[in-house]
Amino acid sequence: MLVVAANISNAKRFLEWLKNMNVMAAIATSYDTKEAKKAIERFKTHGKNSVDILVTVAMAYEGLDIPAVTHIACLTHIRSTPWIEQMVTRAARVDRGSGALIYEHQLGYIYAPDDQLFQDCIASIQVEQEPFLREQQEKLRNQSGNSGNEQAVSNIYELGSRA
Repeated sequence: MLVVAANISNAKRFLEWLKNMNVMAAIATSYDTKEAKKAIERFKTHGKNSVDILVTVAMAYEGLDIPAVTHIACLTHIRSTPWIEQMVTRAARVDRGSGALIYEHQLGYIYAPDDQLFQDCIASIQVEQEPFLREQQEKLRNQSGNSGNEQAVSNIYELGSRA
């Protein structure tokens, strides 16, 4: 899980909260680049010194390539569509190290406040992705021999809220 905090003081609070629950977590912020790199490496690896959750501030939207991320908690006020899109795609990468799971069975879970600005960002992303989803679904229908009369199914599943 990747936890995206609004600022360093909140990130530290979230980290302490997770540690108090006996969760293996680390923090990565641009304030302490050397330690951030170590924390990211611990998050990328599996084994004795690895961590399950990485708490970060402003590092989750660009350059962070960890395909094993499956869950993101967006605990920030940023509501820029490009920023949100970059953040959520951290959980939309193909994880080739996941074993037998194929791409279609890999899911990303995004937890975020259910506010209008976030909903607007998600709606914008959905509109942008719609032609690609249709093309993908058409290919699947052609491969399976379906007539194409069935409803198109979105690859974005909303759990617990409209967004």
